[in-house]
Amino acid sequence: MANHVSTYIRVASEEPKVYKKLEEMFYDKSYEELGKPMFLYETLYPESPTEGDGFNYGEMIGAKWAYIENVECGDDYFEMTSTSAWYIPDEAIKRLREILSELDENVLIEFTYEDESLEPIGGGACYQDDFITYEESYEWPDEEELSEEEYNKAYDNMWEDVYDITQSLMNDAIRDILNK
Repeated sequence: MANHVSTYIRVASEEPKVYKKLEEMFYDKSYEELGKPMFLYETLYPESPTEGDGFNYGEMIGAKWAYIENVECGDDYFEMTSTSAWYIPDEAIKRLREILSELDENVLIEFTYEDESLEPIGGGACYQDDFITYEESYEWPDEEELSEEEYNKAYDNMWEDVYDITQSLMNDAIRDILNK
Protein backbone atom coordinates (compact mmCIF):
# COMPACT_ATOMS: atom_id res chain seq x y z
CA MET A 1 0.00 0.00 0.00
CA ALA A 2 1.27 3.45 -0.90
CA ASN A 3 2.09 6.00 1.74
CA HIS A 4 -0.24 8.96 1.90
CA VAL A 5 1.22 12.43 1.60
CA SER A 6 -0.64 15.45 2.95
CA THR A 7 0.04 18.71 1.11
CA TYR A 8 -1.06 22.13 2.36
CA ILE A 9 -1.21 24.70 -0.45
CA ARG A 10 -1.60 28.50 -0.27
CA VAL A 11 -1.85 30.92 -3.16
CA ALA A 12 -0.52 34.47 -2.89
CA SER A 13 -1.48 37.13 -5.43
CA GLU A 14 -2.24 40.84 -5.57
CA GLU A 15 -4.77 40.18 -8.35
CA PRO A 16 -8.39 39.65 -7.16
CA LYS A 17 -9.18 37.75 -10.39
CA VAL A 18 -6.87 34.95 -9.20
CA TYR A 19 -9.04 34.30 -6.16
CA LYS A 20 -12.20 34.53 -8.24
CA LYS A 21 -10.79 31.88 -10.60
CA LEU A 22 -9.84 29.62 -7.68
CA GLU A 23 -13.31 30.02 -6.24
CA GLU A 24 -14.81 28.96 -9.58
CA MET A 25 -12.48 25.97 -9.79
CA PHE A 26 -12.61 24.64 -6.24
CA TYR A 27 -14.99 26.35 -3.87
CA ASP A 28 -18.52 25.30 -3.02
CA LYS A 29 -17.97 21.76 -4.28
CA SER A 30 -19.27 18.84 -2.26
CA TYR A 31 -16.87 16.81 -0.16
CA GLU A 32 -17.73 13.80 -2.32
CA GLU A 33 -16.77 15.69 -5.49
CA LEU A 34 -13.51 17.05 -4.02
CA GLY A 35 -12.67 13.58 -2.72
CA LYS A 36 -12.56 12.00 -6.16
CA PRO A 37 -9.06 11.85 -7.67
CA MET A 38 -10.45 12.60 -11.13
CA PHE A 39 -11.91 15.91 -9.89
CA LEU A 40 -8.43 17.42 -9.51
CA TYR A 41 -7.31 16.06 -12.87
CA GLU A 42 -10.42 17.22 -14.73
CA THR A 43 -10.31 20.65 -13.07
CA LEU A 44 -6.68 21.24 -14.02
CA TYR A 45 -6.81 19.59 -17.43
CA PRO A 46 -10.37 20.06 -18.74
CA GLU A 47 -9.35 19.45 -22.38
CA SER A 48 -7.22 16.34 -21.72
CA PRO A 49 -8.36 12.75 -22.24
CA THR A 50 -9.57 10.90 -19.17
CA GLU A 51 -8.89 7.42 -20.54
CA GLY A 52 -6.98 5.64 -23.28
CA ASP A 53 -4.14 7.13 -25.32
CA GLY A 54 -2.80 10.38 -23.94
CA PHE A 55 -4.15 9.78 -20.44
CA ASN A 56 -1.48 9.45 -17.76
CA TYR A 57 -2.76 10.59 -14.40
CA GLY A 58 0.56 10.16 -12.62
CA GLU A 59 2.49 12.29 -15.11
CA MET A 60 -0.13 15.02 -15.13
CA ILE A 61 -0.66 15.21 -11.34
CA GLY A 62 2.73 14.06 -10.05
CA ALA A 63 1.38 11.31 -7.80
CA LYS A 64 -0.34 7.97 -8.31
CA TRP A 65 -3.58 9.65 -7.22
CA ALA A 66 -4.57 12.81 -5.35
CA TYR A 67 -7.74 14.22 -3.96
CA ILE A 68 -8.73 17.38 -2.14
CA GLU A 69 -9.52 17.24 1.56
CA ASN A 70 -10.44 20.86 2.18
CA VAL A 71 -10.65 24.25 0.47
CA GLU A 72 -10.79 27.67 2.14
CA CYS A 73 -11.04 30.77 0.01
CA GLY A 74 -12.09 34.36 0.01
CA ASP A 75 -11.49 37.63 -1.80
CA ASP A 76 -7.78 37.64 -0.93
CA TYR A 77 -6.81 34.14 0.21
CA PHE A 78 -6.87 30.53 -0.93
CA GLU A 79 -5.79 27.42 0.96
CA MET A 80 -6.23 23.81 -0.06
CA THR A 81 -5.30 20.53 1.59
CA SER A 82 -4.74 17.45 -0.55
CA THR A 83 -3.89 13.83 0.06
CA SER A 84 -1.91 11.91 -2.52
CA ALA A 85 -0.18 8.57 -2.94
CA TRP A 86 3.62 8.31 -2.70
CA TYR A 87 4.54 11.89 -3.65
CA ILE A 88 3.33 15.46 -3.43
CA PRO A 89 1.16 16.40 -6.42
CA ASP A 90 3.97 18.56 -7.82
CA GLU A 91 2.73 18.53 -11.41
CA ALA A 92 -0.73 19.59 -10.21
CA ILE A 93 0.84 22.52 -8.32
CA LYS A 94 2.79 23.54 -11.43
CA ARG A 95 -0.33 23.29 -13.57
CA LEU A 96 -2.35 25.36 -11.09
CA ARG A 97 0.30 28.08 -11.21
CA GLU A 98 0.26 27.94 -15.01
CA ILE A 99 -3.51 28.48 -15.07
CA LEU A 100 -3.36 31.30 -12.54
CA SER A 101 -0.39 33.00 -14.22
CA GLU A 102 -2.71 33.92 -17.08
CA LEU A 103 -4.32 36.32 -14.56
CA ASP A 104 -1.17 37.26 -12.62
CA GLU A 105 2.30 36.37 -13.86
CA ASN A 106 3.63 36.89 -10.32
CA VAL A 107 1.27 34.47 -8.57
CA LEU A 108 3.08 32.48 -5.89
CA ILE A 109 2.05 29.04 -4.72
CA GLU A 110 3.60 28.01 -1.43
CA PHE A 111 3.16 24.65 0.23
CA THR A 112 4.21 22.26 2.95
CA TYR A 113 3.87 18.49 2.97
CA GLU A 114 4.40 15.43 5.07
CA ASP A 115 4.48 11.76 4.25
CA GLU A 116 2.59 9.72 6.81
CA SER A 117 5.90 8.10 7.77
CA LEU A 118 7.42 11.61 8.11
CA GLU A 119 10.05 10.53 5.61
CA PRO A 120 9.99 13.06 3.98
CA ILE A 121 8.50 16.24 5.30
CA GLY A 122 9.05 19.42 3.37
CA GLY A 123 8.12 22.78 2.02
CA GLY A 124 8.32 24.52 -1.28
CA ALA A 125 7.23 27.24 -3.64
CA CYS A 126 6.19 27.63 -7.26
CA TYR A 127 6.72 31.00 -8.90
CA GLN A 128 6.87 31.88 -12.58
CA ASP A 129 8.71 28.95 -14.21
CA ASP A 130 10.49 27.83 -11.03
CA PHE A 131 9.54 25.09 -8.61
CA ILE A 132 11.61 24.48 -5.47
CA THR A 133 11.17 21.99 -2.65
CA TYR A 134 13.30 21.35 0.39
CA GLU A 135 12.79 18.32 2.56
CA GLU A 136 13.97 16.50 5.62
CA SER A 137 13.04 13.37 7.51
CA TYR A 138 11.63 13.26 10.99
CA GLU A 139 11.69 10.27 13.28
CA TRP A 140 8.59 9.16 15.14
CA PRO A 141 9.09 8.76 18.90
CA ASP A 142 9.80 5.16 19.90
CA GLU A 143 6.80 3.97 21.88
CA GLU A 144 8.70 0.94 23.21
CA GLU A 145 11.53 3.00 24.69
CA LEU A 146 9.37 5.61 26.43
CA SER A 147 6.85 5.55 29.20
CA GLU A 148 3.28 6.32 28.18
CA GLU A 149 3.58 9.85 29.57
CA GLU A 150 6.93 10.44 27.84
CA TYR A 151 5.57 9.07 24.58
CA ASN A 152 2.46 11.27 24.71
CA LYS A 153 4.61 14.33 25.32
CA ALA A 154 7.05 13.36 22.55
CA TYR A 155 4.12 12.72 20.19
CA ASP A 156 2.64 16.16 20.86
CA ASN A 157 6.04 17.80 20.44
CA MET A 158 6.60 15.88 17.22
CA TRP A 159 3.66 17.60 15.48
CA GLU A 160 4.82 21.01 16.67
CA ASP A 161 8.31 20.23 15.36
CA VAL A 162 6.99 18.96 12.01
CA TYR A 163 4.93 22.14 11.61
CA ASP A 164 7.89 24.37 12.47
CA ILE A 165 10.28 22.48 10.18
CA THR A 166 7.92 22.42 7.19
CA GLN A 167 7.14 26.12 7.60
CA SER A 168 10.85 26.91 7.75
CA LEU A 169 11.55 24.80 4.64
CA MET A 170 8.69 26.54 2.80
CA ASN A 171 9.96 29.96 3.86
CA ASP A 172 13.46 29.05 2.63
CA ALA A 173 11.99 27.98 -0.72
CA ILE A 174 9.98 31.21 -1.00
CA ARG A 175 13.06 33.29 -0.23
CA ASP A 176 15.19 31.38 -2.73
CA ILE A 177 12.61 31.35 -5.51
CA LEU A 178 11.88 35.07 -5.22
CA ASN A 179 15.59 35.99 -5.13
CA LYS A 180 16.59 34.13 -8.32
